[in-house]
Amino acid sequence: EQLPEELTQGLLPETLRIIQQIGIKPDLKRSKDLKVRITPEMFRGVYKKLDEKTRSSPSNRDISHYKAAVTCSPLTNMHAKMMEIPIQAGFAPDRWCTVIDVMLPKEESVWKIHRLR
Repeated sequence: EQLPEELTQGLLPETLRIIQQIGIKPDLKRSKDLKVRITPEMFRGVYKKLDEKTRSSPSNRDISHYKAAVTCSPLTNMHAKMMEIPIQAGFAPDRWCTVIDVMLPKEESVWKIHRLR
């Protein structure tokens, strides 16, 4: 299935080729009312604030990759669009499906949710 043109508009030809190569399988549970947009300004705002030593994903890309991207408008636009496409098209890339959250108690043996970090 092809992605709607409004999602792929402005992407580099190589990026479009990769998206088409992956193939899209829309999630039947996707809400038709879901209107999520990730703008270049939002992308820039988030990654400017984060610590460079933070690891962002199983891809082993650290935040410095994205911090460098926010200094270049075409890269900022591409990353924002690439983050938005799965949400709008109703699928999750495999690397988004594995998450490990670690929560530590502020006080030893106190496992109340509001006392975890």
